Amino acid sequence: MTPGRPPLRANIVNHLDADPASKERLRVLLQNIAGELSVADACNKLHISEARFHELRATMLSAAVKSLEPKPAGRPVQTHHPDSERILELEEQNLDLRVHLAAAQLREEIALVMPHLAQRHPSKLKKKSASRHARTPGTYQITRPDNPDSGSSTPGSSDT
Repeated sequence: MTPGRPPLRANIVNHLDADPASKERLRVLLQNIAGELSVADACNKLHISEARFHELRATMLSAAVKSLEPKPAGRPVQTHHPDSERILELEEQNLDLRVHLAAAQLREEIALVMPHLAQRHPSKLKKKSASRHARTPGTYQITRPDNPDSGSSTPGSSDT
């Protein structure tokens, strides 16, 4: 007696993930290949003709050979599409625009809720030779409103 487990032979099919009908077909085909079952007996078990049996056996063997063909080592080479780089750029630009849009919407909401914060601060104004109090567009500073109880002005402003 040889040591170890007895060979499973065609019953190795029981360990596969498949429907029972497919397992039975494979078991019968393997028994025929191993010489345990004649073609006529295999055809009777599967309720098919001899021509269909030979067709199934040839299909099974060709699929087995194809699955055992050597394959190149490593990961398969990824094909580089010229549009993929452009798509990545556009997705990045889309993300940037979404962030800028959210920031603009937040600034607008703050300006609507707290309009006094959007007033121009006098210390940020630039003096021009033609006009002493000309304003430079786009210079804003967030200021605190004057406290009506304190009578003093906000820090950073002059009382002249």
